[in-house]
Parts: sequence; structure tokens; C-alpha cells
Amino acid sequence: MQGFTLEDATGLAIKGDVDVHSVYATSLPTSHSSFSPDRVLEMSENWRSPPLPESTVDLFIGIISASNHFAERMAVRKTWMQSSQIKSSNVVARFFVALNLRNEVNTMLKKEAEYFQDIVILPFMDRYELVVLKTIAICDYAVHNLTTPYIMKCDDDTFIRVDVVLKEIKRVSQEKPLYMGNLNLLHRPLRHGKWAVSFEEWPGYIYPPYANGPGYIISRDIAKFIDSQHANQRLR
Repeated sequence: MQGFTLEDATGLAIKGDVDVHSVYATSLPTSHSSFSPDRVLEMSENWRSPPLPESTVDLFIGIISASNHFAERMAVRKTWMQSSQIKSSNVVARFFVALNLRNEVNTMLKKEAEYFQDIVILPFMDRYELVVLKTIAICDYAVHNLTTPYIMKCDDDTFIRVDVVLKEIKRVSQEKPLYMGNLNLLHRPLRHGKWAVSFEEWPGYIYPPYANGPGYIISRDIAKFIDSQHANQRLR
């Protein structure tokens, strides 16, 4: 099996009467494939987003993405961002991306943003612990740049059925606040590990109800509250 590297074949299946004594990799990949935007970015007019509409839109979708996730963003552009609701500007979608430690990644990110017109670059370094700032940025952007009754947050590895989402929110009265998603009830904060939350951040032993991060919807009044509380440094 000479001639393969781990990047060429991340999985290997062998059939037949073969006695495998050992398998080893001569080297590890130096970076995620998304670090190579030339492999995945297709500079086609088909994938560019229309400008922000001045009229009211049914929904704004903020997509949280990592700075080096060129492939993930391209996959979204070529799939559910091609929905008729987005192409007609009844729904608006934008990626929210922070800066990378590598200057060459930031250079490509800025070129990507300029061409596709669908990225909001945030002025801080990309770290998992700061993902909450991206969520706040989605609320801030929607409140100050669009007229829309609903804001959705999702990740760049989720597939959104835009038509189904619109059907669901249209069943709800716009007179009432909305927080829609897969809600978690009576969950306790983790004090250790990747998702650890300190007592300073949340002193309680149980969280209030909250929706899973891959996708949820809030009404505009909730987004305005989050934005104003953050601006006044009162957001908990």
C-alpha cells in the first residue's frame, strides 16, 4: 500500500484472504483540509448572496463558523442557501466568523467575504470559549441591519430546511415572544472539561431552560433584549 498518506486515505478497507500484521501512518496531516481554500472555494456568481434587502424579511439566519472552515461554508452555499426563500431575499443568511491566529487564513477569509458577500468578520480571535460572542453578534446584526420578526442561530455543519422552519414560525403569533428549538430542562452546569462553566459565570446548580446550540429561533424582542443587555454590560 505504498504511496498513500493519511490525508489521501483516512479509511482503509481490505477484503479477501489477507493477514494484516500492522498499519501505520508515515506522517500526520499538517492542517485540516479546510485550511486550503483553493481546494474548496468556487468563485462562481451562483453562490454569491444578494445584498441586504430594505424590506421586511421573514427570517434572519446567523451561521456560526470557524475561520478556517472554508469547505463547510462552501457546502452551505451550494445546498440550503440555494433555497428559493433565500435567493428571493425573503430569508437572509450570513456567516459569523472570528479571526484566526494565522495571517494567511485571515487574508483568504477577507477575500472570501468580499467575493461572496455573506460573511460578518468579528474583531476577536476565534476560540471555542468565545462562541457566545458570535451568538450576541448575530442578535446585534439582525437588530441593527434588518427588519425581521425572527432570528435563527445555527452552526456551519447543520442542514436547514428553510421551508419547514418558515412553516413552523408562521404557526406562532408574532404578538408573543418566541424561543423555539430542542429545549433542555433541569440541566446542571458542568464544572470540568470542554463545556465547563465556572461558579462565577453561573453560580446556580441548575440552568434555566435552553435550546441546543446546532439550531434555534428567537423572536426579535428577545434579540433586542440580548443586544441591549450586552451593550449595558448586564448580560448574564
